[in-house]
Amino acid sequence: MSKLQCDVVRDLLPLYYDNVCSTATKREIEAHIATCSDCKMMLEKLKDQEYLSIEIIEKNKLEGNELKSIAAFWNQSKARAFDKGLLVAASVFSLLILVYLGLTQWNIVNVPTEVIRITDISQLRDGKIVYQVKMTDGFNVNQINYKVNSDGDVYMVPVRPLIKSK
Repeated sequence: MSKLQCDVVRDLLPLYYDNVCSTATKREIEAHIATCSDCKMMLEKLKDQEYLSIEIIEKNKLEGNELKSIAAFWNQSKARAFDKGLLVAASVFSLLILVYLGLTQWNIVNVPTEVIRITDISQLRDGKIVYQVKMTDGFNVNQINYKVNSDGDVYMVPVRPLIKSK
């Protein structure tokens, strides 16, 4: 049987006291304590220390569980806030895209008649009429809306978006 040094025994005393060491270590510590008064006194100090009562331990466990539930709620609220932020950002982005397309692509503004010049009017063999339209203000016409009145007359109304392109 080997003889343990006091500093090794002092390191192992809490494990011995809590009864979580191996049986061989337990025997070695008991043999050492029987011969060493300093280590025996350290073990007595461990026994005399005030430990938490079972009620306090249970109370601490309950408080720990409450803190865990608060942490879980906090994490859920962070996830919800992120989802809401993502939804708001996507909505704002979509709105900006729609506004951009509305201003640059949606043909809603009638072109004033003063800037329209129609030239080279001719009739094809099949009866269709062709013509050349030029804008005198330098901007393009993206679309022409046709309106037919009750007499069968056709009116052409050139339109372009709010933001004109050359």
